[in-house]
Amino acid sequence: MRCDMECLETGLDYAVRHAAPGDAALFESLWLELLESQQEYGVDILPTERTMAYFGGIFRAFVGGERKGVVLFGADDNCVLMWGEHGTPVPWDHALGAFVQGWGIYVRKGYRRKGWSDRLRDEAIRVLRGMGFNKMIGEFLVGNTALQETLPRHGGRVRAFMFSLDFDEKRAQRDEIRHGARGSDVAESSRTGEH
Repeated sequence: MRCDMECLETGLDYAVRHAAPGDAALFESLWLELLESQQEYGVDILPTERTMAYFGGIFRAFVGGERKGVVLFGADDNCVLMWGEHGTPVPWDHALGAFVQGWGIYVRKGYRRKGWSDRLRDEAIRVLRGMGFNKMIGEFLVGNTALQETLPRHGGRVRAFMFSLDFDEKRAQRDEIRHGARGSDVAESSRTGEH
């Protein structure tokens, strides 16, 4: 666990950790909460046994190294991120480069607005860039205004119901200059309500 002055002052554990095979039950409980929370936005993915088996299979493939991807936990295991290969090659030519699917980020209510999504996202980008990926694509919920407001700050673009996030280091450097030090980004995400 990393504990600096901010950690000591707030009492929060700022560690982000990589999932292990023994974390399957933890992942499934958080992912079920994610799916259930999306129902209020009218999402079509139902939190059924079949759906959970599908996402559990992706978790096992990423954690077991069968597919390239990352599953991360933070906030003392009260938030989760899963990004990685889709599993099915895109059957058309595209200009995306080597990309991953942003399967989701979920932060429990008591841990939101504290920068956890930022910390999970930053670690995922670091790891996935090391695997040779240069972009993450995904879909966002219509009611998820926090993502729509904060993603551009991280070099992302929101288009209709899709978004993309470049892992380009030059863009990250430009963004750091434009938005100031990383610490101010976390403070800003706390004010804007990112979860």
